[in-house]
Amino acid sequence: MPAPSTRTGFVVACDATREAVLIDPGDGVDALLAFAAREQLAIRHILLTHAHVDHVTGVAAAKRALNVPVYLHRDDLFLYDRAVESGARFGLHVEPQPPIDVYYCAGTGDRVR
Repeated sequence: MPAPSTRTGFVVACDATREAVLIDPGDGVDALLAFAAREQLAIRHILLTHAHVDHVTGVAAAKRALNVPVYLHRDDLFLYDRAVESGARFGLHVEPQPPIDVYYCAGTGDRVR
């Protein structure tokens, strides 16, 4: 099922189980969370494909609302940790980021907590 269009971020869900993942919650996070609630989706994970500031501006709000694990590739941690400063350079307010719960390694199937 398609989620509403936002500048960054989307929801991917299983029609059968209604379980979902929130991917790259940027500044459209409120619309994505509203969509998930309206469609009665249970978001189980927040997945960051990378940590460019426009892909992480909504992580703190999503984590507060959902209390689910946040996943990121370890190689992007330096960007994630500097999101507040990066956002300020572009005139964006970015909340301090919550800790990453799971680091993944693309293509290997490995995860490290």
